[in-house]
Amino acid sequence: MSRPHGEEVLIHLPASGFRRWSALVLLGLFAAMFFQLGVELPTSRPLVKFAGFALALITIWQAIQLWKSSGRGLELTATGLYESGTGRVLARVEDIAEVNRSVFAYRPATGFLIMLHRPAAPALAPGMWWRFGRRIGVGGVTPKLEGKALAELLGEMVRSRAEAAAATDNTQ
Repeated sequence: MSRPHGEEVLIHLPASGFRRWSALVLLGLFAAMFFQLGVELPTSRPLVKFAGFALALITIWQAIQLWKSSGRGLELTATGLYESGTGRVLARVEDIAEVNRSVFAYRPATGFLIMLHRPAAPALAPGMWWRFGRRIGVGGVTPKLEGKALAELLGEMVRSRAEAAAATDNTQ
């Protein structure tokens, strides 16, 4: 499913340029370190040597995925949270149980955690968001203030929907 065409975007959450490049540089350093490990180890340990090269390739692949996903950003509309460009649905507002920004929540850096009513299919956009079971973590390379604003607005939307549902239940 994707974002409904023509729906108004309330908040756009891009990647922070500095955080995006910092993450790429760190992944590049790790890839170089793993490659160096593969080169420097004695040939008497071929499996460990292979592991160094394999880890270097995996790290490079992860850096490419981070570059792609952090180039898209996220969009909040009245109906849900979507990935920019692709329109991929992270969560619809009616499926969200709560939005958690607390210090003790298992969440990405500078981000927040979304708890869903029901489990959803696992998905990952490195540096931007992840979804496993009933949890969605948003953040990583996103700017702190924009992420906070998105979390607060989404939390208010979820609370309003819950209050409206409770009021409807009480009148029946």
